Amino acid sequence: MAREDILPVLYDFAVTIGSETSLSPLLTRTLQRLLFYTSFPAGFICLDMPACNVTNGDGTDGEMLVRIDAAVGDYDLIGLVGKQVSLQKALLCGAGVRETEKPELLAPLANMHTRYQAFFRLPIDGCGVIVLLAPEIPATTLPLTQMFLPVMALLAKAIVLCRSNDERTNGLIAERNLLAGVFESSSSGVMLTDAGVNVMEVNPAFTRITGYALEEIRGKNPHWLSSGRQDHNFYKEMWRTINDKGHWQGEIWNRRKNGEVYPEWLS
Repeated sequence: MAREDILPVLYDFAVTIGSETSLSPLLTRTLQRLLFYTSFPAGFICLDMPACNVTNGDGTDGEMLVRIDAAVGDYDLIGLVGKQVSLQKALLCGAGVRETEKPELLAPLANMHTRYQAFFRLPIDGCGVIVLLAPEIPATTLPLTQMFLPVMALLAKAIVLCRSNDERTNGLIAERNLLAGVFESSSSGVMLTDAGVNVMEVNPAFTRITGYALEEIRGKNPHWLSSGRQDHNFYKEMWRTINDKGHWQGEIWNRRKNGEVYPEWLS
């Protein structure tokens, strides 16, 4: 790859990173593109790392406990995703660098199927670090550490946005699950319809009260519940109130599946 090809690479990363809205696919796809352009066979990402505390003047001695948030290219490495591992600070801390013949730094990864001797470190603007691994460092004339600086800055911003979106999505899922639980366990009969007032869902209490199972009435208009005790003007006024105020409640006489007429308080 010639130096004049750097701009298309950066554009490719911008498109890749900008197209993701969730953290896990963002990290995985970024790693995949990095492996493609650097010829490293494997790599991983750690986010939310402890501070690289200075103990010997450069803050890179000893080990630190980190979580592997994403990994690509090595099944053993992928198996560590989501787990805590103890890695050398000199592997994780510091500026971007390509290092070869560093088996002592990669010793905690010695159980991998591949014996790694070289690594390429890319810090992610205060968010974490990317480490690419290889048995021997791939040859290149590209200034990789400088070349990927704008990519790491863009990735850091995307991580913040994707985390926010994931948090919102997870909150909506939790809210939906809570509402589903209330829907299923409520002692009051509940019927959900679409905009055309055709039945979409009913809860178990509705079936107990009316005798109608969802399979019998899905997609139908619930007029079959009418007992005939209220006239056309009653329902016309009810729907006028719903359309004008958004809700209606009152007592109504309906008919169960077995023909029994019964009063209910309807909202």
